[in-house]
Amino acid sequence: MRKIFLIQLLVIFFISSVYSKEVKIELYGQLLSIEIGGEKNFDRNFSFNEKGLETFFRDFKNGNIDLVNSIRSLKEKRNLDDWFVIKIVDELCDELHFRNVIFLEWFALGELGYKVQVSFSGPKCYLFLASEKHLYNTVNIGKYYCANCDLGKFDKNSTLQLAKFTPYQKNSKDFSFKLNSVKEFYDEGKGLVSREFTLDGGSKFEVKFSSQVIQLLDDYPDLDMKTTFNIPMSGQSGKLIEAIKEQTAALPDSAKVNWILKFMSLNFTYSPDENNFGREKAMAPEQFVFHGKGDCEDISSFLFYALKEVLNRPLIIISYPYRNHINVGISLDINSKADLVYKGRRYFICEASVDNGFIAVGGVSK
Repeated sequence: MRKIFLIQLLVIFFISSVYSKEVKIELYGQLLSIEIGGEKNFDRNFSFNEKGLETFFRDFKNGNIDLVNSIRSLKEKRNLDDWFVIKIVDELCDELHFRNVIFLEWFALGELGYKVQVSFSGPKCYLFLASEKHLYNTVNIGKYYCANCDLGKFDKNSTLQLAKFTPYQKNSKDFSFKLNSVKEFYDEGKGLVSREFTLDGGSKFEVKFSSQVIQLLDDYPDLDMKTTFNIPMSGQSGKLIEAIKEQTAALPDSAKVNWILKFMSLNFTYSPDENNFGREKAMAPEQFVFHGKGDCEDISSFLFYALKEVLNRPLIIISYPYRNHINVGISLDINSKADLVYKGRRYFICEASVDNGFIAVGGVSK
């Protein structure tokens, strides 16, 4: 009898030691379930210093590896981009009222194989990710970019040093900020906002945007133009491209370009990012269409995307440093003198940052 009682005690102890709590979070309108392992570590506060980081690593490594496996499973099952790992951890910490957010981001990404480090500056803690992409409006140490530094609010006199405790220094994966899975967060039944657009000839076309997707894009960090301009449009906003294709199907390529330029002049206005966001902010195509205004970079974002989807012709982004301006060039097989030649291909300038009316393709330098 005593032996059976001891076995029962051992079984009870074993069950309680492997018990893993499930926490539900909402990520841009999607309800997700996360296994976090033992919850006692989430009731603690770890000091934002080297010793606190080491203690955090030891305790979470021993008691919360289920969290990492749960995030890995979610990422693979839903084909989520890397950036959503950070957002999942942020939402989880918010749900559990856990203040060591940066430590948990660092732990989750490190355990998933990413090259990640932490930096301390006084009482503040920063997350640094190795990335081949250049991040703007943030701080970097070599190829490591700060994921939670707002350059506009950052104290430029701060001395940033990467933590000496680096259990993930042998990790091999760079963090990718590329967004492919925006469509995953479009919900036909939740948070839709309607916008009406004027097509050539005066007809109207209504598009419903997901407020979750727009919030996702507003939260997204500032990357290089090539990456930002190619972020796919989601849900009904993508149907705007289909409507443009239908309207221009019978037109030659140069007329298709002019149709798109005229469409943009009818529906969008130029406005500096400082007026829209309070700082410089590179908008994705869908984000710009939703807001209906932006600077030359934002306008070119949708123009580039629309030209790529409708015509599938070679495109380039043209920068004018002396004017602090950009626009788009498209390669067309037409009998006109090209605006410029790049890598042996003839390109014609498309300028959509116009206050009144529109400039036909190739008309900027004429």
